Amino acid sequence: MDFTPLGDTLIPPLPYFAKISHQNHKKFSSDYFFNISPATNDRPFFYSILRLSKLKSILSRISLIPKEEIGELVNAAVLFQSALFALLILFLPALARFSLKRQGDAVFLLKSIVYFSCLGLSFLFLEIILIAKFTYFLNDSTSSFAVVLSSMLIFSGLGSFFAGRFVDAPQKGVRISVCVLLLTLGFYYLFLNPVLLLFLNALFVVKIAVICVLVASLSFVMGFPFSLGLSALKGARASFIPWAWGLNGAFSVVSTPLVNLLSVSYGYTAVFLLSAALYALVLFTFPVGVEKK
Repeated sequence: MDFTPLGDTLIPPLPYFAKISHQNHKKFSSDYFFNISPATNDRPFFYSILRLSKLKSILSRISLIPKEEIGELVNAAVLFQSALFALLILFLPALARFSLKRQGDAVFLLKSIVYFSCLGLSFLFLEIILIAKFTYFLNDSTSSFAVVLSSMLIFSGLGSFFAGRFVDAPQKGVRISVCVLLLTLGFYYLFLNPVLLLFLNALFVVKIAVICVLVASLSFVMGFPFSLGLSALKGARASFIPWAWGLNGAFSVVSTPLVNLLSVSYGYTAVFLLSAALYALVLFTFPVGVEKK
């Protein structure tokens, strides 16, 4: 492509401007080597222009990539490494002679793997998305991180404690908590942005209180599924508990670079809906079954 000098700036030729402003600009933008779609509140990444679908071409010209764009490539590398370790944690116990006869049937095993893996992904998805959303609200990423993280840990811990009331009927507790959680996510989807705009000019301490209330209502029920899932692993199946902890932790690590890449490519709303879908999957994969003697 030939560029026209304009002072100290090089601008692309007019045909490219014509294509961008043409009614088919969406197709042109989607086919372009770089991601030139405009930044929005849902995808506020002004300098993220790399397309991971063109990763091979990007790596072949890595020396030409601005340093501001390297973070996305680092996320991709971390995702590959964390996914590799997660797969090892998933399959190594099976290679170490994990006995289906001793632990239960294959359906129970598959449900348990999906259940605890989805919890690891979805919990961190929502946490990171909320930190990003409230960063805009507080205009400070450090404060957002501190408030959201501490609030989620406190209220999800309280939820786990309260979940003890369902220890004799853990599946019922999971159904109730996940249904409430999905309803809360629906409220977030419809009204979170209007609520944040309503309090955008409020005092900083008022904003902190708003965040705590919003996070508390969600985090409390998020504390139920993991603890109740572990409580269902009784008898011979209790030996699955370390594997469940490992799966949950491993996929929590996977979720961090994955949510960063998904947010840049598709926006916060897409990740938010994916989190809801994962929790819906949790609802149908609670690890229960007829225990074999």
